[in-house]
Parts: sequence; structure tokens; C-alpha cells
Amino acid sequence: MKNLKLLSVLLVSMLLLVACSNNAANSNTPNNSKQEVTNKPPKWEQNPIEDFDYEYSEELQGVIVSYKGESERVMFPAEINGDPVKAIGHTGNRQRGNIKEVYIPDGIQVIDTIAFEDYVSLKSVTLPDSVTAIGLAAFEDCRSLETVNFSKNLKMIDSDAFNGCISLSKINLPEGLEHIGSEAFENCDALQTVTIPSTVKVIEEEAFNACDKLADIILADPDSVIDIHRDAFNHTYWYNRHPEGFIQIGCNLLGYKGDIPSTLTIPDGIKSIGRSAFTENNIVSVIIPEGVEFIGWGAFSGIDALKSVSLPKSLRTISGSAFSRCTLLEDITLPEGLKTIGGYAFSDCASLKDISLPEGLTTLGDHDLNTGNTGFVFSGCKSLTSIKIPMSLKEIYSWNFAGCDSLTEVIFHDDLEYIHEGAFVGCISLTNVTLPEKITIIEDSTFAHCTSLYNIIIPYGVTEIGYGAFKGCKSLKTVNIPDSVTGIWYNSFEDCPLDYEIRKLIDERETLGRG
Repeated sequence: MKNLKLLSVLLVSMLLLVACSNNAANSNTPNNSKQEVTNKPPKWEQNPIEDFDYEYSEELQGVIVSYKGESERVMFPAEINGDPVKAIGHTGNRQRGNIKEVYIPDGIQVIDTIAFEDYVSLKSVTLPDSVTAIGLAAFEDCRSLETVNFSKNLKMIDSDAFNGCISLSKINLPEGLEHIGSEAFENCDALQTVTIPSTVKVIEEEAFNACDKLADIILADPDSVIDIHRDAFNHTYWYNRHPEGFIQIGCNLLGYKGDIPSTLTIPDGIKSIGRSAFTENNIVSVIIPEGVEFIGWGAFSGIDALKSVSLPKSLRTISGSAFSRCTLLEDITLPEGLKTIGGYAFSDCASLKDISLPEGLTTLGDHDLNTGNTGFVFSGCKSLTSIKIPMSLKEIYSWNFAGCDSLTEVIFHDDLEYIHEGAFVGCISLTNVTLPEKITIIEDSTFAHCTSLYNIIIPYGVTEIGYGAFKGCKSLKTVNIPDSVTGIWYNSFEDCPLDYEIRKLIDERETLGRG
């Protein structure tokens, strides 16, 4: 039962990620699975309810169930106490080696973390079309598993899901699948070919690593733009026979095999540069041609020698950490068509002095359903002197400009709606700030430790000043507090040398964080 409770949070996050797209299958795309698979209940005797651990999940509005008996055949229940079973959880350290056949009824949405791990006698499994997510290591080390009939509505295969399934020789991944996690099919020694559905958006690190016989990798749509990690197909037959030079699948560039030249010119025809494609090497200059739309997570991160990058007008997305820790990079021109810059994309680029955010940019940082907004896009860019926020950008995510020591000027536009936590913390050269009129909350630590800040204009309409918002602003002696402010955290202006009258006014308004 303890394991079930620990897993319920993971289940909820998986369901949130996939629930919005359960019915979004594209009827115009090819379907790799040509076989018709039924999920009729077998003519077995139903396992007694005493053979199962279960608990009701408020978040799932249904039951999480796991098997604890010793039968060779397991028929999972569709409901318990009249409530639908929504997920299959971890079997635990029980008689997993005995189980040869399982029946999973319609209505199950998630095969959860290590649900069938080490079922060494299991040869075949059919997942009903209600299943949308296969969890972490769900079928890991099922060494006899030969056949998996996937749900037509599957969206997510998590990390290690089928790692070590050495008898699995063929998989028909369904159209609609979006995400293949790290090491999902690693060490599937018998796997010879795989077709990637046109709907797949992400293939993570070592997803098919060490599949010794995997010789053919086919894209259902050769023009699919996929965020593929450079190591996704390492140590496969396909990779081993690949000649030195650029490695690509369709229009997706994974990386480079062999010694990478100091001046790197990405070949024509590429649309996507994969995750960690060229991280931590000795590249000095990068030329990216027209046609490239997407730069993956960490693609050029940690390249100490990198001084010059040419970006195409076709570029739409720079993913998180794409150029982080490129300490010699002094300037980069962002194209007008750019829509998204991910979290940490240019963090710790200590020499970056000048960058212009283009009109049309809508996202500066990452948004996650579980962790919220994450910025840090230019955090630690110690040489950056000024920034202008484009009209198209409505929010500044957390910590986006934290530790920009040389930043003296920030130009906001009137329609900016939200500045998140710590956005400008530690900008020690920032002296003067006028907040836009649509801001209603000054979030926690927004301008904390801006030691040169002496003037801040707070517009009428702001209702709350957050925890430590101006803490440690040692040059701030006066500040206007509009009548609209009804809540001030007790340490919002801690270590600020405010005039007596201002301090008295603030003390009268402090209503948050005491008692």
C-alpha cells in the first residue's frame, strides 16, 4: 500500500499531460499497426479480490490496483466497490516470475511505474485503447515478452518502459504517440526495425540504445520535426554502420560522428537540431541554414570556445539550455519569426553583452503543469547591459534575468501583465524601474538585492507586494505605495534604508506573513 501511495502523484501528472489529447488522433496520417486486436475477456476464472492491493485515488476519480497473489494468470478487475479501476500499480517483491498471462480490461488509463517489472515469464500483453500512458520501467526486464499490442490512444511511453525486453523483436507504435522516454527500449536485443509515428514529438536519451540488431529506423512522415536526443539510437546496428559526419533521421539532425570541425555548418534540409546534439566540444562558430525551425534542449550548451552563431529566419523555437554556459558568446541576433525561448537557454553566457528580443516572441522560459513557470533564460549573463521586452510578450517568467550584474536598463511595455518570482534578483547595476500599469502583484524576490536601485515607480492597481520583493535594495530610500496596495509581506523592504515616513506607511500596510 505504501508503494501505491507514492505512485499516485506520478499517475496524476501523466494523466494531465495526456488527457487533453486523448481524442486527437490524426485520421490523415498512416497507421503503423495493421493488425486488428480485440480485448475480449478470456475464459479464465476471475482472480479473487483478496489477491489485489487497491486504493481509491481522489485525483484520478478511480482505483489504483496492484496484484499480490501467486496465480500464473491474472485478470485485473474493471471495477472495485462499484468504482472504475483507472491504473495498474507496482506488483512489489512478490511472485512476479510465476505470472505468464495478464488481462487488462478497458477503462485502465495508466500502466504505472514498475507495474509489470521483471515478469520474466510474460510473453504477450494487449493494452486496451483506454490506456494513454505507460509508466517508468512498467515492463522492464520482461525477458520473455515477445509481443505488445499497444493502445490506439497511447500518448506517452516513459523511461525504461521496455528496457531489457530481450525477446521483443517487433513493435507497432501507434499513430497518436507523442513521447518516447529515455532508455524506453534500451537493450531490446531482438528488435530489428522500428517505425516512428508522425505524431511523435520527443525521443529522449538512449531510447533505443544498445538494440544490437536494430538496423532500420523509418519515419512514418519523412518531414516530421522531432526533438531527438543525440544518443537515442547509440550502439544500434543502424548507428554502428553509419559513416562519420552528420547523423540525421529524415530532417532531424541528431549530432556528429567523429571529430567535430571548429566551424560547424549545419547541412541543408535540416528542420530540427536534436537534444544535446553538439554539447561540450570545441566549436568556435556555428552556421545554421534557412529551413531549421527547432533547436533542441542543450544542443550547443557548455561550448566554452563558441564565439559566433548565425541563426536563420525560419527558426521558431530555441529550447531550454540550448546555448547555456557558452561563456565566450558575446552577441547573437534572434530572428523575427522566433516564438519561444526555453528556460536556461542563454544562462551563464557571461560575455553576452547585447541581445534584442524580437517582436512576435510569446514565451521566454518554460511552462510545466506540475512545476509552473521556469525562466532563468538569461540568468548569470553578467555582461548584459539592457533589455527591451517586446509587445508580444505578456509575462516574464521566474529568475529570467537573475544575476545580470551589468544590467542598467529594462524597458517594459504597457501591456505586460505579469513578472514572476525573482525575475531581476541580484541585478546590482539596475538603478531605475517603472513598472507597467497592468501589473497587479509584485512577486516574491522580484527585485531583491538590486543594490543600486534607488527609484521604483509602482502603478495604481498593484494590490500586493510579495515576500522579499525589494529585500537588500540598499540604495532604495523612498518608494511610492499606491492606495490600491492592500497587502505587503513583512520583509518586502528588509534591509532597505527607507525614510521614516515611508517606513511608517509600509508598517501600516503590512498584513502578510505575520502571526
